[in-house]
Amino acid sequence: MSKIIIYASVILTSLYLIGSVHYVNNCESEQSKAKSALEERAKILDYSDRLLNLQEWLTEVEYQKKKEKIALLEIEAKSHQSIANENAIVFLLISLLYAVVLLFLFGKKHRIFALFLSAAFIGITFLLQGIFNPMMQLEAYKTDLTVKAQITPINTPEYDRGKELLDSMNQSVTNKIDSILTSLSNGVESFDGKINNLKDNLNSSAELVKNIPMVGESSAEKLKSLSSALPVAKPMLVPYLSVLREQMVSIKKTFRDSLVAMSDRYASETYGINKVFPEKTYFYFQQKSVVDVIKNLWNEDNYIVAVALALFSIIIPFVKLVISFLLLLIKKADRYFPQKLLTGISKWSMADVFVASSFLTYMSFSNLQVGVEIEANVCFGLYFFLAYAVLSIVLSLLIKKAIAHREKIWHSGVSN
Repeated sequence: MSKIIIYASVILTSLYLIGSVHYVNNCESEQSKAKSALEERAKILDYSDRLLNLQEWLTEVEYQKKKEKIALLEIEAKSHQSIANENAIVFLLISLLYAVVLLFLFGKKHRIFALFLSAAFIGITFLLQGIFNPMMQLEAYKTDLTVKAQITPINTPEYDRGKELLDSMNQSVTNKIDSILTSLSNGVESFDGKINNLKDNLNSSAELVKNIPMVGESSAEKLKSLSSALPVAKPMLVPYLSVLREQMVSIKKTFRDSLVAMSDRYASETYGINKVFPEKTYFYFQQKSVVDVIKNLWNEDNYIVAVALALFSIIIPFVKLVISFLLLLIKKADRYFPQKLLTGISKWSMADVFVASSFLTYMSFSNLQVGVEIEANVCFGLYFFLAYAVLSIVLSLLIKKAIAHREKIWHSGVSN
């Protein structure tokens, strides 16, 4: 293999890595801006803000203001996401071009080297895309959230207690009427008693003056006549008092029955609010990359899980790729320890699956709300991570063939 091919491949790989890092950074930056816009949208439509905002309860003006802001944020998010997607497509095309140029550069004779190098370095860049860009977006929201606060008074214990209080008041009024009429009746009896005493006195006086000569008889008759003329009130007033009581009780009963009927009619109605918050009301929004999840776990003092995730998703994959590349460059005598290390790392080949499943589990069950709509959207970070996992498998299949080809070239050079 000529030095020109080696130098050209080194320069090409360096340019590819520099360009890839640039596009990975662009994708991450644009995705971060899109994520910020979507998080701001979710914050504006957050359930706590909407339910505790008195203006939105009372008028539609507040929601219209929010709607205008949301529209601008969605446009901003789509714009940044579109730029991120364009950068990802350009990155894929550059990766494909890099592989094709390597195959052309090494030719058919050394094609195994081209495949190995392209798989190794493209795998590294795909891994970078996978860990720095969001893998999944999870939303928990309720469309047209309806808050119902309704009551039917007649079905409440308070209404029954009110009727009991009314009946108690009704009985008190009846007792008061009876008390007043009894007092009047007693007054009439007392008055009649005094009239009767007066009559007795007049009659006694008539008996005394009757024996007076000349005028006694006439005076006695006049006194008896006056005694007879004095009226007794009870026979006249008691019937009227009875009638008065019946009328007062009747009026009271009519008033009470009318009040109860009117109360029952209005209390049978259902009162309250039926407020609809239009479109989406967010309860949860997450869009995270592997790096974001590691940071969050670390900040939440979940150090063991954070370190394990970083180890399996970042450190082991990079070490695995670097060792695979070194095995191709070093001599057979120096290959023992790296090969043992690679064999040990290969036992953790399911770590990639562990990373993806752990990530999806975290995103799916963190802060999950019951009774709301859950929407999960896969972001391209997950596709790049899965692509890296596939390339890692391909690389493990190519490594032995590449080393064998390297030994063949080396022995050919020695024999010549």
